[in-house]
Amino acid sequence: MSQQENFFGNPESFQQETMFATESASVGQRFINYFIDLIMFFIVIAGISVIIQILFAVAGVTYEDAGNDTLSGNQLFNYLISYSIYVIFYTFCEGASGGRTIGKLVTRTKAVREDETAITCKDAFMRSLCRIVPFDVLSAFSGYPWHDKWTNTKVIRNN
Repeated sequence: MSQQENFFGNPESFQQETMFATESASVGQRFINYFIDLIMFFIVIAGISVIIQILFAVAGVTYEDAGNDTLSGNQLFNYLISYSIYVIFYTFCEGASGGRTIGKLVTRTKAVREDETAITCKDAFMRSLCRIVPFDVLSAFSGYPWHDKWTNTKVIRNN
């Protein structure tokens, strides 16, 4: 009988564990996270653009002189820079703060591994890379976005 108790565990401890089990973030919370983080990303991009324009002005170079015609091949370069900043932004936010971004701080949620341990910088980087896959945003409406599935992570409520 004592072996059976050890195998199945103590019923009182099981009830305590389930009382404190974490709850996944809702689709609504995740949408708010995305929206706030997207606004923050645009603020970062705007700040970087202002710094670049100041550097151009100091160097005496105009935007046209730099060859940044949107109809030319530099559009690909602009996309690469934007996506790189996007990956760095999310990696820094989630990696430095234990799975939180500005949006997650507002909604009191955080990203964790599926076993509910804290994510590492590598996990944050992989989540960020997966976010640039087309239609990843739409996959969130299923309740389990691709960037969570592919990296074995999830977003939980952080009460």
